[in-house]
Amino acid sequence: MDDAAWSRCRLEAARLFEASWPVRYRNRQGFIVYTPQGASLARDADELTRQRQAGICPEDR
Repeated sequence: MDDAAWSRCRLEAARLFEASWPVRYRNRQGFIVYTPQGASLARDADELTRQRQAGICPEDR
């Protein structure tokens, strides 16, 4: 298997995908989300993570 060719093909496919689907959100770990529902869920997860790291219990809100 030609690893260099596979890598080039994968990068080109990712570039074409990103050109046709707008990035809706990039989470704290750098994962890209392309759907509105996924973006909403990822934002919620990032907020819960932020609260947990700050020592805030979600039930305390």
